[in-house]
Amino acid sequence: CNMCVLPTFQYHFCFGDSLLTEYKPEPRIDPWNREFWEACQEHKLTAQRCNQTGRVWLPPSPVSPETHDNSWHWIELSGRGVVWSFVIMHQKYFESFSEDIPYNVAQIKLEEGAMIISNIVGVGNEDIEIGMPVHVSWETRENLTIPMFSPDTSSRESL
Repeated sequence: CNMCVLPTFQYHFCFGDSLLTEYKPEPRIDPWNREFWEACQEHKLTAQRCNQTGRVWLPPSPVSPETHDNSWHWIELSGRGVVWSFVIMHQKYFESFSEDIPYNVAQIKLEEGAMIISNIVGVGNEDIEIGMPVHVSWETRENLTIPMFSPDTSSRESL
């Protein structure tokens, strides 16, 4: 890409020409995550659960991250969790996000134990807090439904 000629003291992640696109990047659907994205289309948040340990994880993968065994099954999640960590993005890495700046990127610890990276919507960036209870909400794009998270005012308990 054209940005690969930047001086070496500048940080750069090469996304090819996607930096210049007007469309937001979308996940690559593969055999391991297809069921997750299909469930999202139905507004259901799902994850894999290890048959041996009971651990629940995201993102989807062919084997359990603990046992490295392919003995697992899909479960539907509650959609509730807490903000584990977050960052407010002020830099434009993708042209398609320029109207969203500043925007947040958050790591959510779900009630079932899995972690997911998403955005917090329905609240100003200045009001996001570590430990803030959230619940899943949905952003529908042309061919994709993406799990986002909104403040859960019904509960102030941390997981």
